[in-house]
Amino acid sequence: MGRKPSKPWAKLDFDWFEDDDVSTLEIEHGPRAALDWAKLIAIWADFENAIIDCRKPGVWRKLKTKLQRNDKSLECYLDVLAGLRLIDPDAWNEFRVVTNERAAENARARQGQRRKRSEEEAE
Repeated sequence: MGRKPSKPWAKLDFDWFEDDDVSTLEIEHGPRAALDWAKLIAIWADFENAIIDCRKPGVWRKLKTKLQRNDKSLECYLDVLAGLRLIDPDAWNEFRVVTNERAAENARARQGQRRKRSEEEAE
């Protein structure tokens, strides 16, 4: 019997109590904002190179659904994340793209893990 394909994983490598930006997010915007940050990190796993292009209607709809926010609420939330530099502010403000270096590193690690598993299964 073959192995069931695994879902992409996201490394949640921040400590809620040690990460100043996440603490600021939670203090100033409430626990839901911090929880949505963790959800966003997990959502990055679905996107190649951890780049979420919000100019695409299907991508924007998926993000709204996953974070359970409407257009205005999501836009404001992403503005807050950009202001705290949890997402790349230049990419968000200029191109409406949601990314950050940590997410990109995690995406590269996932791709390497998948490649390694594929090679092992092929042997």
